[in-house]
Amino acid sequence: MLADNVKQRNGDKIMIKWIKGKGIKKCAYEENKIKIETKDSSVSFPFEEIGKSWSIEGIKIPEHYGTWYTIDCIVINKVLYFLCEHEELGDETPNIIINQEGQLILDEVYNGFEDLVDFQVSQQL
Repeated sequence: MLADNVKQRNGDKIMIKWIKGKGIKKCAYEENKIKIETKDSSVSFPFEEIGKSWSIEGIKIPEHYGTWYTIDCIVINKVLYFLCEHEELGDETPNIIINQEGQLILDEVYNGFEDLVDFQVSQQL
């Protein structure tokens, strides 16, 4: 049984509510799967299925309007990053990238994870 914050929606697509304190407690990348622990249960999904058969929604970012949902993910140096789109404005506004802890890593994202790689390279120079 799925927890209250994990909903089956849009056919087979599973949407997971990201609610600090009540929703996702832990999100980790293990053995080519993303494991998400919620308050009541844990679920695992194949890494390549994010945005296809499952997504995380309801992500709130301080100093940013509205809520966001995940459309893609990548693992770099054992850290999981999520590319997120605005739930209300969609592609009318730039995307953002958060890490597995829900921390904002990069905003004003126009080129997906290419922007993250460029940012990380610039930080090392």
